[in-house]
Amino acid sequence: MLTKGERLTEDMCYNAWLNILRNPLSCAKELDILESLIKEHFNPNPYKYEDLKEDMWVWDNQLKWFFEVGICKVEIEGYEFLKLFKVKNFDGSLQLMIFEEGRFFPIIKAREYQE
Repeated sequence: MLTKGERLTEDMCYNAWLNILRNPLSCAKELDILESLIKEHFNPNPYKYEDLKEDMWVWDNQLKWFFEVGICKVEIEGYEFLKLFKVKNFDGSLQLMIFEEGRFFPIIKAREYQE
């Protein structure tokens, strides 16, 4: 399996697939990489506050909606204990959000709520 904190890349997945095709009997590491990719795709982990990046789209599992991150880290005097960020609204304005563990996911999570 991947080490904690190691992220899959497109190249890692492609190379794992090629190695399995070339040598299917000795490919335990490659199978671990593909297994991690499948788990990440079908059961995405929530983002950590540190994972947020500007212009990144996130799924809000509480509101059942997705947002584009406008500003990653917002500091307001007296509220340093809160993890704040701003999301872009459709009209271009920004809205302040409080980060909560287990609430914000990769947008693939929205697939669970399709009708």
